[in-house]
Amino acid sequence: MAPESDSSAPLAGGLPTQYVDVDPDETREWIDSLDALVDTSGNYRARYMMLSLLRRAAERNVGVPSLRSTDYINTISPEREPWFPGDEAVERCCAKGPGAEEEPREAEEDQSQEPPSPGK
Repeated sequence: MAPESDSSAPLAGGLPTQYVDVDPDETREWIDSLDALVDTSGNYRARYMMLSLLRRAAERNVGVPSLRSTDYINTISPEREPWFPGDEAVERCCAKGPGAEEEPREAEEDQSQEPPSPGK
């Protein structure tokens, strides 16, 4: 059975939710067919079929949302990659996020002290 989505949200799982299912029985048949395909032929075949359907939908101008991500396969071996004009150590540090390699900060100053008076 398909997971239920929050119909108040404009997007659920990256797909629009504002469409009304005018034929729930047909929808159930399509979902059951996909489930059967996954069970009998596996994820690879089901993925191929879904991508084929998306391609055909585009050819027929159905107007379905585009995929938000794709599998990335680097086809250039590390030995053949061109020279990188930056500092890879800095890039790795930045990729980890702010403060990833910083030492833990000492405890903040004693908060019991009174703040400075406005005239000082």
